[in-house]
Amino acid sequence: MVVDPRDLDGQLRLALRTLIEFPDFRAELGRRARTRAVERYSLSDNLDRLLAIYRELRPAAGAAAS
Repeated sequence: MVVDPRDLDGQLRLALRTLIEFPDFRAELGRRARTRAVERYSLSDNLDRLLAIYRELRPAAGAAAS
């Protein structure tokens, strides 16, 4: 759920009421959030991205040291 910070009081109140009054909707948002987090932030994917960055930087660092 996205809440406009310029209307935080009204929109946050509505968002919280929606989550309280519609448990199936709340559960679905939770499932989707978990799926997204697992897909985007898995340890193996993050390590692969980090290693790719290191591999990109290593030749540049080696050239600078020469």
